Amino acid sequence: MTFFDWNSPADSPNGTVSRWIWVYVVMTVTFTMFTLATWYYLVFFRGRRRAARADEEMGSMNSDLGE
Repeated sequence: MTFFDWNSPADSPNGTVSRWIWVYVVMTVTFTMFTLATWYYLVFFRGRRRAARADEEMGSMNSDLGE
């Protein structure tokens, strides 16, 4: 089964769309949102945590040097 039928009968010369096209739309939106959320977490959230951890390490190094 495909979502589009371009060889449809003469009563529909432009083709027809499956009644299951909504499944495609729902799955596409769901997977896109999951991908964007994962990307946001990996790039921004995790990057901020790494930066904060690096700042803490630099702070402890400065205190070890007597500053």
